[in-house]
Amino acid sequence: MDSTEGLTIHGLTEPAISRFLVFILTQAEVTFVALLIKESGAKDGNVWIGLYDSHRNCHWHWSSGSLVSYKSWDTGAPSCVNTAYCASLAPSSGFKKWKEDSCEEKFSFFCKFKYWRQL
Repeated sequence: MDSTEGLTIHGLTEPAISRFLVFILTQAEVTFVALLIKESGAKDGNVWIGLYDSHRNCHWHWSSGSLVSYKSWDTGAPSCVNTAYCASLAPSSGFKKWKEDSCEEKFSFFCKFKYWRQL
């Protein structure tokens, strides 16, 4: 997706058959996703990830249903008093730290695909 385009996160967090906004489960994935973002040319703006707080109670979830066992929040995030309930990666952290953003913002995004092979 062109970094000048963007979508709000609404609708992107609903699971499809095998596609989700990117979910980051390890430090190695942080590094890999940051590299993909930089190579894509989306260097000037934030990028949505599939982390959100649907109940607005500071309990964050991956849109894929994966457990949030690894965390890479930026300093001071999540604030739990903010009105931002969706998470993004920002260029200021080299796309390696998560920050809260209003779900109404329009950002680029990356998806993770699961490929199933029939035996």
